[in-house]
Amino acid sequence: MKAIIAKQHMERSPAVEADPGQLPWLALLEIPDRVYCTGTIVSPTAILSAALCLNGARNPGHGVAYAGNVEYTTPVDFEPPTQKRSIVEYHLYDENNPLIYNFMLVKIDPKWTWSRSVQPIGIIEQERLPMYFTPYCNVSGLGYGSSLGEDSKVVRSTDMWMGNWRVCLSSAQEHRMCTFDQDLRAPCVGDLGGSVLCDTEPEDKLYGIISEVGYSGLEEQPDHCKIPGRASGFQFVGFYA
Repeated sequence: MKAIIAKQHMERSPAVEADPGQLPWLALLEIPDRVYCTGTIVSPTAILSAALCLNGARNPGHGVAYAGNVEYTTPVDFEPPTQKRSIVEYHLYDENNPLIYNFMLVKIDPKWTWSRSVQPIGIIEQERLPMYFTPYCNVSGLGYGSSLGEDSKVVRSTDMWMGNWRVCLSSAQEHRMCTFDQDLRAPCVGDLGGSVLCDTEPEDKLYGIISEVGYSGLEEQPDHCKIPGRASGFQFVGFYA
């Protein structure tokens, strides 16, 4: 199934809610001492997410992963076809630099059962982004933020212009992608670990995960994400593959 990605000539719009089965690789991660995060399923036992989801905890304990639905707001949302799995391991790419390498592998048990509602996403094979990398990309997650209120834990998807590490002004590193294209929409804190798919491939491939949220500048509301004032960041998964 193909994620819908806008082209340059199309009118841009804020994030929209996903239809059931539209993004079957997205998972809800409930981690102790963390509100929750998004994860991207890449194998029967592996989920990719942001290291920030651990909230600095070295021994976060076992959490829970859910997949198979597009919202998790009522008890019935956690019933089949939703699948529940135990998180058994967290592997950070660099435990000493989780803010720089904001990327982790989450292991679950038992394995996911593949269905129309739960499917893995393939990972981009290239290890480096082209020098002139400026596609539109589909950015999706289970956003949480004070600006969303009761609309949290709902899968939303939007399209953003993306640039490679050269446009990340504060940190020019090859494992990062950035966007300043967020005048109408932006990732929220609960979107961390969500998927980034770009229109440069004939089929869906995972280019990145959401790793940094451009806050609105409201220090008293660091989870406010309606219209942020700076760039949002993403980890390029090809670098880690």
